[in-house]
Amino acid sequence: MIENILKTCLNDLVFIGIKKNKKLKIENYTKEDVFEVPILLSDIKSGVKEGNYSEEIGTKEILKAMGILLGVDMDFKYKSAYEDFIKTHIDKVFNFYKYMAKSLYEDGKVYQAYAILNYLKNKYQDDIEIKLIWAIVGESIYNENFENLSEKEKDFILKEIIKSYEEVIKLDKNNDIAHIKLGIINSNLKNYVKANLYFEKALNISKDDGKKEMIRSYLEEIESPARLEAAEAYIAYGKFDQALQQLERVQDKNQQNSTYYYYLSICQLKLGIYDEASINIDKAIDLEENPEYINHKALIKLSQNDKKSAIEIYKKAAEKGNDFTILYNLGVLYMSECFEKEALEAFKKAYEIKKDPELKKIMENIKIN
Repeated sequence: MIENILKTCLNDLVFIGIKKNKKLKIENYTKEDVFEVPILLSDIKSGVKEGNYSEEIGTKEILKAMGILLGVDMDFKYKSAYEDFIKTHIDKVFNFYKYMAKSLYEDGKVYQAYAILNYLKNKYQDDIEIKLIWAIVGESIYNENFENLSEKEKDFILKEIIKSYEEVIKLDKNNDIAHIKLGIINSNLKNYVKANLYFEKALNISKDDGKKEMIRSYLEEIESPARLEAAEAYIAYGKFDQALQQLERVQDKNQQNSTYYYYLSICQLKLGIYDEASINIDKAIDLEENPEYINHKALIKLSQNDKKSAIEIYKKAAEKGNDFTILYNLGVLYMSECFEKEALEAFKKAYEIKKDPELKKIMENIKIN
């Protein structure tokens, strides 16, 4: 997970060991206990080069290393000693590390910045600003490592990022940045209705004209897929009027979308608008010869009591390719017309595709004279 990625920060970490009865002098701080002080190797090299460590180790560099280490390993054996050192040297721990994390992030040291933010997030669990920055920097790391992460890791990390943004909103319902971020994430996950809700909320609460313009562009971009997703949900709940309203509002943007015409035809069929349902399913089939669309076309004919046309639709589809539903429904229609031989032939082909036990029973009960 991200914590494993953060462990790369430790590659730059070294420890200055303090032996018993020896004193460690870090500027104005002296420690006689036996423990190890962390510091970044890159800071040592830089300090030596600039002549800063001739007599004393720099406190700021030690504090930085401690923050990074405690952000990666919150149960480190010298945690208590480090916390004591931090409290001794910093009046406002939160502000010090927040500024340091920001500085590291701006310098391109994203992992080190995230480690310090991780430390702050665990220390100040209800702080909105840290939760927000933690999630933003976490996204940056997620995107950078996307290709190297397993699906399980991607899912876990993204859930943690989403959770942090949601916690921000729980603490501050008018935080437009968290709403925008969740809108973008859900849009990328193709959760368009949810994304739309976050963007709409962000638009209502934001007081920044620049942000509002950006949000409007996001809303425009996802309007069509969001309405299609909403229509799909309405169809699933049998609310065909509402689904049709959603679809009609984005007709101009879906001239080459077979799914759009399919959903349109479903609504029209359920609302008894048969002629338009037939026209639109034909448009869907012209764009994509999907067995589901062909089956729907046959259902329209059956709804008009035109069983003969439905059989012809299934027959033509069966000649072009093997699909279980097409062949099964063709068999059922043949049976209803007492064409047992043709029905059995269709059922056998369907059974070759899918060994359905119920279908096997049906075939066994067919008697051909």
